[in-house]
Formats: sequence, C-alpha cells, structure tokens
Amino acid sequence: MSYLASLMTGRTEKLEQLSRLRQAKSTLETLQMDMVQHSRDITEPELPPNAWKGTTADKFEQKRDAALRSYKDISHNKMDDAVQLISSRMGALHNSVQSTEIRIEREKQRIKDEK
Repeated sequence: MSYLASLMTGRTEKLEQLSRLRQAKSTLETLQMDMVQHSRDITEPELPPNAWKGTTADKFEQKRDAALRSYKDISHNKMDDAVQLISSRMGALHNSVQSTEIRIEREKQRIKDEK
C-alpha cells in the first residue's frame, strides 16, 4: 500500500472512531440527565414518621440514603469523569486527524512535484 493510501486509511479510521466517541458521549449525557431526573425516585414514597418506627425503619432509611448517595456519585461524579475522558480522547483524535490531513496534502504535493 502506498504511503498516501495508508494515510488516507488512517484518517478514515480516526474519523470513524471520532464518530463513535461522539455517539457514546451523547448517549452518556442523555443517560446522565435521566439519572439526575430520577434520583428522587429512590426516596419515594416518603415514609411518614408515624407509619414506620423502630430499628427496621431506621435501617431501611439508612439503606435508602446509602443508595441515594451511590446513585448521585454515579450520576454526577462517575459519569462526568467518563464524559470528560471521552471529550479528551475526542480532542486528541481531532488533532491527529488534522495532522494526518496535513501529511496527506504534503504527500499529494510531493507526488505532483515528482510528475
């Protein structure tokens, strides 16, 4: 395979990766919004103090609070980290595509100059 063909194939692969990362980022952001909207569902229904009493009620509330904290950690921190990681990778790929396009243009010019 010629150098130019290799460069063009590499650019195409990078553009495909970039497209998949954009889709993944969009999907994660949508899921994150859904999680944030539904976080209140963990504490529903609200249990009135006169309905439940004692250690069983206390343990249930503690478990519910722990679930809510975990849910918020995932929906805010972990998903933010994942989105940031994808964005970083997208930036690196974008830079790589630009660099490859410059090399493609140089190689095309080199071939043209040889003729």
